[in-house]
Amino acid sequence: MPFAGQLGPRNIGLGTMVSPTEEITTLQDVSRL
Repeated sequence: MPFAGQLGPRNIGLGTMVSPTEEITTLQDVSRL
C-alpha cells in the first residue's frame, strides 16, 4: 500500500495542526483502497 506510507508521515506532520481534518481524510483514502 504505497498510499499508506504517504498518508502516514503526512498525517503525523499535519495532524498536529489539523488533527480532525487529516484523520478523516486519511480514513477516507484508506477506505478507498
